[in-house]
Order: sequence, then structure tokens, then C-alpha cells
Amino acid sequence: MRCSVVTWWRTGLLFVVSLLVSFPSVASSSERLFVVNQAGSSISVIDVEAMAVTDTISVATAPAAIAASAKMRRIFITHPERSEVTVLDADRLTVEKTFEVKGTPFGIAVDADDRLLISDWNLHCVHVIDAVSGTEIVRIPVGQSPAGIVAGAQFAYVANRESDSVSVIDLSTLQVSATVDVGRAPFAIALSSDETQAYVANVQASTLSVIDTDVPAKLRDLETGKLPYGIGLPPNGARIVVANQQSGTASIFARDGFELQHVVRIGDYPEGVVVADDGRKAFIANWFSDDVSVIDLDAAREIARIKTGKGPRGLALIRFNP
Repeated sequence: MRCSVVTWWRTGLLFVVSLLVSFPSVASSSERLFVVNQAGSSISVIDVEAMAVTDTISVATAPAAIAASAKMRRIFITHPERSEVTVLDADRLTVEKTFEVKGTPFGIAVDADDRLLISDWNLHCVHVIDAVSGTEIVRIPVGQSPAGIVAGAQFAYVANRESDSVSVIDLSTLQVSATVDVGRAPFAIALSSDETQAYVANVQASTLSVIDTDVPAKLRDLETGKLPYGIGLPPNGARIVVANQQSGTASIFARDGFELQHVVRIGDYPEGVVVADDGRKAFIANWFSDDVSVIDLDAAREIARIKTGKGPRGLALIRFNP
């Protein structure tokens, strides 16, 4: 039985997007972590070097997923219950505007052509939207209840939670070019930096599906903790970090050989994950702990907790290049 958006939201079936984006130098610190606080209707801005919250930005009710555009210097946040997207100015740390997305905007990504790709949980499609004007370009039918979405140079990948599949979207034609069967209830999705593999967290199967994007086809499933809800990879692609919501842990896999290297205890109900540019630290939003865990990946241990607003779930690590 399919849940309504309200039931889905209140029972915690929320998609979170985590990503690393580079900006020109505008800040005292080279990296900022933007954390989406669902219950607090806010964004916590963390100075990564100082490991402290420096700003809090109020946004509309129940923010969900986050994406960023380095070229536009803008951050985009979905609000499924309001059928809206919030646009933040990344330099001024202010809300620039909001625009309507008719449906239930859920997961979000930005492609190289400054288009927003937004999965729609109830309309079972991906909205392609001009990121500047907020005007819808086209709707692409995908599987049932699409959640996580990620965009590469040529293709985008969306996890269809109720179809147990991933839709592959050709960004040149804006059509689905392939469908890949994965595990039960796929949700979060990530793409390797070389775009040769995609990784899908299957919530109800407690597995991570590895997809060969050249075929495309599923290569294998890796066992995770219970209810995997977030995935993070460093640019060098050496590790895969999975947040296991019900287990309160992070599973760390080697990408070469897919060996499970470590399981690290973190906060309560972890979800969104990002891995720093150097591949040494992971940041994980803990929904029930109201904080972000910082994991030293070399030492395989939690080294810090940073308090945020209420109900942190999605996050983005943004680099301001010197």
C-alpha cells in the first residue's frame, strides 16, 4: 500500500542529498557545510575548519533535499509538502526566492546546463526546470515514487523507491534510456567521480547496489546496516560511506573490491552523508540527535559532533576555492 506524502513524511521516509561543490573564494574558511534541518525549518551553516555553526538561515516548512550550483553560486532546497523550491544565495547566505513545482518535489540535482532535475514522489516523474527562472521545461516519466537523484555529465540516475529500480535519463534527449533493477526500496543514490559506477541504498533490503553505468546493469549487492538512507563518496572514489538509519552506524566500504572495512557508531538515525575533498573525513547528519557526526575515515572513528537545528537530514559540503 502506498503512503500519502503526509504519512511518508511523518514516518521518516525522507530523501536527503549530499554533495561536494566548488565555489570561488568568498569566505574566511575554504569549506562550508550546509545542513537541512527538517523539523527546524532552517539551514545550519558550518565552518568546517572551526567545526562550528556560523549561521542559521530560516526557510519554509519541512525542507528536504539540497543541491548546489557552483557556476550560479546558488543552493536549491525542496519542500515536498509545500510544492516549492527555495533558492539561497551562497555568498550572502540569504533566501533569494522560492518558486512553485506543481507536484511533490523531492530529490534534487543540478546538471551542467543549469537545469534542476527534481524527482516527484507522487507524480512519478522527474521535473526538468530552468534553474534561473524556475520554469518547467519538461516532465520525464520514471518509476514509482522516485526519490534520490544524481546528475553526471551525460546521464542522470533516479532511484524509484516503489519500483525497486533506477531510471537512467539521457540528458541530451531528456528521456529515460534504461531501467536497472536493484534491491527493495531504493532511496539514496550516488555517482563515482569517473561516472563508471552508481551506488544505490536499498532501505528495506539493507543493501547497497553497485551499478555499472556503461552497460548499465547491477554488478552486485553489498550488505549494510539496517535502513541505509545516505551515501557519500570522496572525489578520488577510494571509499563508499553508507549511513544506516536504524543501526545508528556508518558502513565504510573500499571501492576497490567492495570490502567492508569498518562499521562506526555515530548519532541517532543518521541519514545524509558527504565526504570531504581529501577523502579523510565524512560528515553525517543525525536526524534524532540534532547534530552532525564527523568521522575520521583513516582512523575509522567519530572525532566530533556538531550541534545543528532540529531534525537535520540532508547536507552539502561546499568549497570556496582560494
